[in-house]
Amino acid sequence: MAIWVAMEGATPLGHVRGSRLPASFGHIASGYAAGYYSYLWSLVLAADLRTAFAADRLDAATGDRYRRTILENGGQVPPAELMQQFLGRPSDSRAFFKMLAPPATKESRP
Repeated sequence: MAIWVAMEGATPLGHVRGSRLPASFGHIASGYAAGYYSYLWSLVLAADLRTAFAADRLDAATGDRYRRTILENGGQVPPAELMQQFLGRPSDSRAFFKMLAPPATKESRP
C-alpha cells in the first residue's frame, strides 16, 4: 500500500486517506488481466492502420479499401492476414511507439 499511496499521491487528485483501491479492484485478481492487454493491443493495431491514411486521412480510396479489406471480412479471415492485406506488409508496433514518443522541442533537437 505504501507504493500505491506514493503513486496515487503524485497524481493531480492525490491519495484519499483510508482508500484501498488495489484491494477493491477485482479485475486485477479475477483473471481479467488479458482483457487489459487486449485494450493496449487494439491501440497498437489502430496506430498501424492509421499509417495507411498518413498522406490524407480522408482519402476515399483508402477508406474504401479499408472497408472492403478489413470490415467486410470480419471474422472470416484471421486478423493478422487482414492487416497484411490492407497494409501490404505484416503489422508492427512502430507507429504505436511513435505515437507514445513526446514531440521533439527546439531544446531537445541536436
